[in-house]
Amino acid sequence: MPFIRSLLLLLALVSAARGQDGPHDAATAQNAAQAFGLYLDRVLKSGKQPDFTKPPASDLFRHIFDVAAFKALPP
Repeated sequence: MPFIRSLLLLLALVSAARGQDGPHDAATAQNAAQAFGLYLDRVLKSGKQPDFTKPPASDLFRHIFDVAAFKALPP
């Protein structure tokens, strides 16, 4: 799981940092990635499966992979 969290964090930072408001987007993505990692740890320790279609996972995923930030990237 630490590898997945690190990968999500790296992807979030790279994509968000290139957006129009890079530092703010990167901080939001980083915070969401950390919260997502905590969510996964909590769910897996409880023996359940994560549900990516419902909050909080769906909201955190939306912040990590912000489509608006991707669209703001230069061609």
